[in-house]
Amino acid sequence: MEPNFPSTDLVTHQLKKHPQGGDRWLLWPTIVALTVTFVVLLISSLPGPLGFLLLTLLVFAFLLLGWPFLAVILLAISVILVRCGRFRGAISVAAAIFLTTCLFKPIAKATVYVHLPLTILFDMGQLGSTIREDRLTVHDWSIGLVGSGNTFLIEDSSDQIALPRGTSENTQESKNVFWRECKGRVTRVFTHYYICYF
Repeated sequence: MEPNFPSTDLVTHQLKKHPQGGDRWLLWPTIVALTVTFVVLLISSLPGPLGFLLLTLLVFAFLLLGWPFLAVILLAISVILVRCGRFRGAISVAAAIFLTTCLFKPIAKATVYVHLPLTILFDMGQLGSTIREDRLTVHDWSIGLVGSGNTFLIEDSSDQIALPRGTSENTQESKNVFWRECKGRVTRVFTHYYICYF
């Protein structure tokens, strides 16, 4: 008596219905997307050759490839997962990109809170040496990229630099470039630490 093997069509149907490995929600795309975004933003914000190189590559890649190229890649991944019957996997990939886009600003802000202790505790992540004058302690956070502007982390124990212009000024302070450029134009990071862009 010959064995009764299932037909090829039945096996194919079962594989599509229950793909190998199973269709399940995937957490790793979100973890990878958020982690890579955080690390890239952190490194590109650090002054020095590595930050300069990474930021240059990011700008070049964005100008060369742009969002359409990224959208095509994500669409291709989603289509492949859908054709394999992994609808939850496809949704997981789309959700990872959606969350990364929505959380881009909070992630960028989180990198500042990592950059801050590296600078004030270990003197890392700054250009040159720390500047101390007129009650201010200034760390140069500028990337060094032409046209990117200047970024400074300023410690002012009196918090006078956060006051509006024309408040509690004296002749000595008005001669200081940081008082002149940053007074009333800073963003508080933590306690007496502020970021100034000019």
